[in-house]
Amino acid sequence: MQNQLLVIFILLASIGCQAPDNTKDKENLILGALVYELTRTPYVERSPTSGSLTLTLPAPTGTKTFNFNPSCSGTTGNGTFKFYTKKGTSRNYIINFMGGGACWDAKNCLGTNTPTYFNQASQFSSLAAKFAFNGILDETNPMNPYRDWNVIFIPYCTGDLHWGSNDTTYNDPNTGVATTFKHRGFQNFISVIDFMLKDSEFKPDSSSNILVTGQSAGGYGAIFNFPYVKEVFTSSTVSVISDASNGVVPTGFANAAATNRWKADSNVPEWLTGFNLTNFQNGNLTLGNFFKLVADTYSTSRVGQYTTAFDGNQRFFYNVQKLILGTPPYTSAITYEDRKDLWGSSSGVNVPLSISCDWVTQARSEMVTKSLPATNSNYKYYRASGDVHTVSTSVGFYTVSSGGRSVLDWYQDITDRTASWNSWDCLNTTAGCVPPASAICQ
Repeated sequence: MQNQLLVIFILLASIGCQAPDNTKDKENLILGALVYELTRTPYVERSPTSGSLTLTLPAPTGTKTFNFNPSCSGTTGNGTFKFYTKKGTSRNYIINFMGGGACWDAKNCLGTNTPTYFNQASQFSSLAAKFAFNGILDETNPMNPYRDWNVIFIPYCTGDLHWGSNDTTYNDPNTGVATTFKHRGFQNFISVIDFMLKDSEFKPDSSSNILVTGQSAGGYGAIFNFPYVKEVFTSSTVSVISDASNGVVPTGFANAAATNRWKADSNVPEWLTGFNLTNFQNGNLTLGNFFKLVADTYSTSRVGQYTTAFDGNQRFFYNVQKLILGTPPYTSAITYEDRKDLWGSSSGVNVPLSISCDWVTQARSEMVTKSLPATNSNYKYYRASGDVHTVSTSVGFYTVSSGGRSVLDWYQDITDRTASWNSWDCLNTTAGCVPPASAICQ
């Protein structure tokens, strides 16, 4: 974006330097150049249609046919799923899952002011992909080691962490009308894989380096769907990094959301070493445990997690889960009102301190302890100071550093498979994690 603004400044300044002759023509020429620069985008919009894809996967799954009918939730302004591709000059690929919250109940899936997921896919475009997401996706920044990589950008519009394959009926909390909500995030993902297998420009080969990544809700999509990418493109080098997706949930949430609302249990990679479907369905498999299963199963792939120690948006969602379930410290489920402040600020500033500190403690345990694979070599984490949510598609990708290692270098350690790759925790630094509220949250 800075480069575009510089071009605009130079072009506007040049108008004042022109001789008076042919001023109108020159102004029109410059205006045209401005419009071109602002509307030029390297992204191509793709509109997948319904179909099926048969994959050969490890036991116990085996050969399985996935039927897909791509769609966003189906609410107003959020009907048609589209994804975006950017052609690079290398044979390497970023598969990026977009973030955008989540929903699992009529109270936060529907309503005018109360949805807690990105529900305006109609406003997304190839230009939005260019301007709204920088960092790892910025092809204009010479510091970006991935600027010449091919990009598969998977938008998010289904409220299910890219896991779902279910049409769920919710009663609109304002009207009482039964409303069909399409949690089809996994089907959307499969339609993208179908495209990659059929398009020669975007089909990886044995020389390809693939980074599966995502931010927030997209980080969950990245780790959940990484095993599929690895099994489909077996000859490629495939890594996964989950950005700001720590999976701290209260008791009862996983069963209520992932299993009953999204039917994610029908899509989970059951072939992971040590995986137990019942534990996933009833919520006894935590995200940290899931990371461990993935890292153990794919010991030659690098698996990474990033978060800030006091991530405000993740604390916000932990609080929303408790509000809807009515779990301690709340004594009953929240009474619904269609107002913008029902859930509090998504920055997490309204989250009670006890819930914030509970999230901080559990998030670190999931990342630092539960995720560690038996080999303790192909999984690493990066826990930065502060409460900012996500890093990989912002300028923070180039500026955040913890314990002497920058986020940029840490990402590159993963994809370059360098020996210097290691875990970093702000808690182990002299400055500490700089909590926004209380040191008790360390």
